[in-house]
Amino acid sequence: MKNKAAIVMVLVTMLFGCNKLKHIPFEYSYHTSVNVPAAPVVGATVTVPLTVKTNIDSVMEANHTKPDLLQSAKLKTLTLSITAPPGQTFEVLKGISVYVVTDQGDMLIAQKQNISSSASSLDMDVENVELKPYLVAENMNLKATVTTANGMTREMTLYFDMRVHFEANLLAAF
Repeated sequence: MKNKAAIVMVLVTMLFGCNKLKHIPFEYSYHTSVNVPAAPVVGATVTVPLTVKTNIDSVMEANHTKPDLLQSAKLKTLTLSITAPPGQTFEVLKGISVYVVTDQGDMLIAQKQNISSSASSLDMDVENVELKPYLVAENMNLKATVTTANGMTREMTLYFDMRVHFEANLLAAF
């Protein structure tokens, strides 16, 4: 009888202990740059496409999992930096929105409105959007919509630093 109780306790411990392995979280950063053309008219809206190479196989392998075991992928942070022209700040922009481009339409993933920052770096407000279907592809297509606050007389280069939070299900491998 003691043996049966011990076996049951071991099985219960293993069962509940394995749940800790079920969802393994990790993060990965994607980087890309885009040139925003000059828009000298106040309140002008410019849309620029971006392509992010996902490297999903390498990302999953580095984290000891596989793309088919991926449960979730969500944008954790998105920081924009102005890399050109030198000295340019975000004061020239009224707002910026970033979308993932899908066959069903565009999906907002981050935005910042009523920008009044005199900095050359900007933390975006991130939406709670599931990105797994787009990150398991070879490339993730995005677009940025920029609205000027006052005339932007020169082209601007924006550097995108996107931190993605992944969750993988390792129990599915067994």
